[in-house]
Amino acid sequence: MKLTVKGKHLETALKLVARALPRRTMLPILKNVHLEVKGNYLQLLGTDLEAVLSVVIRGSDGEDGAVTIPPKALQETLKGRTGGVTIQGTSQPVGLSVSLGGGTVQINGVDAAEFPPTPPPETPVATLHTGVLLKGITQCLHGVASNYDRSVLTALCTDIWESGGMKIATADGYRLCVYETGVQEGEPVRFLVPSSSAKLLQTALKELAPEHVTVTCQRGKQEIATDVGFALLPTKTKTGIVRASLVSRVVAGSYPRYESLVSTKHDTEVIVGRNALLEAVKAAQPFANDGSGIVRLVAENKTLTVSAKAEELGSYSQDLAAEVKGKPGKIALNVKYALEALAVLSGANVSLELTAPGSPMVWRDPDDPDYLNVIMPMFVQW
Repeated sequence: MKLTVKGKHLETALKLVARALPRRTMLPILKNVHLEVKGNYLQLLGTDLEAVLSVVIRGSDGEDGAVTIPPKALQETLKGRTGGVTIQGTSQPVGLSVSLGGGTVQINGVDAAEFPPTPPPETPVATLHTGVLLKGITQCLHGVASNYDRSVLTALCTDIWESGGMKIATADGYRLCVYETGVQEGEPVRFLVPSSSAKLLQTALKELAPEHVTVTCQRGKQEIATDVGFALLPTKTKTGIVRASLVSRVVAGSYPRYESLVSTKHDTEVIVGRNALLEAVKAAQPFANDGSGIVRLVAENKTLTVSAKAEELGSYSQDLAAEVKGKPGKIALNVKYALEALAVLSGANVSLELTAPGSPMVWRDPDDPDYLNVIMPMFVQW
């Protein structure tokens, strides 16, 4: 194999693909990136056997061939290289020779035949706008379960309609995040996307900024989806990347029916400034952390009181100006969950809906109907 490419383009592609490699693995080949030249195009692949990230860049004077190499040495070699570099596969030893205009670097690798096969999904599902998909992942990702007692809760439950509508939900038993947008006609295709794959897709969307994302799938027995693919086209021309895609296995199993947790009725609604509430909860956090992680919210008249207390450290309380609709209300929450909800709400104000101290609280952006966050209460002595 042989190809001449711009050093900065190869560096960008390599940096992105390297994110797909596992941090720890018993298979040495998975520590390598697969490079293959076809014509004047170079495809780079990285995988942890759960997700495969593929990036293609354009070059010149290409000769077909493939090899796998550990990415770190090549990344270091390419730093600051804005001009052209020529890469060429070597057989003795197996690896990659990199010509840098006067100098040559040899990076030893492994034969490409040892790299695991990575068939792409085949059936088109829908085309999504990048901003919609990125927003859904960003607002729901923090809600996945961190333990593996129920594998389905470590995934993003993603429903996609042919019309381009989408719904993403995550839950960990203590909270629920739901993002729903677009026209939803007919039956959706449901994927339980692993959180690690969703994080990788989130990074690729941010760095490449494609206008649209084409979603595809591969089906196994009984037409059950086994893999989901995301094709990112077109990408920013300045990166030199002409196309990119992520293919991920899906988590097997049925996602819990979460809709019943979202109450359509509430006794109290509080509208409060997001930044003011965020600052108050952050200030309460040290006291909450020393007091079982509990922050208290009390709404009455035109005030929302944020407080926390700990036996040894002391206590904190702050009154915020708020619009309180309906009855006075109060609730105790996990301070970490409150902060994470506020972090993904971007509007000027936050709407807090509650019925009783022992009932879930719904967090919304009053100006954004697409997203809600439900947090289960913590039980305290008032």
